Amino acid sequence: MLSKALPRPSILIRISACSKIPVKSWPVEAILEGEKAATLALPRIQQIVAKLREEGRLR
Repeated sequence: MLSKALPRPSILIRISACSKIPVKSWPVEAILEGEKAATLALPRIQQIVAKLREEGRLR
């Protein structure tokens, strides 16, 4: 979610010691994961919108 705050730097340093992904690339990874999730959700969202339009509840 976009409303979540980013972890404190001290937490990032501790996590990065266990991670193979460099800390500097984490924002890019998060963006790519968000885009992937949005792409996967889009067909269902379009289906819901089409149903609402069909029912006259959305113009």
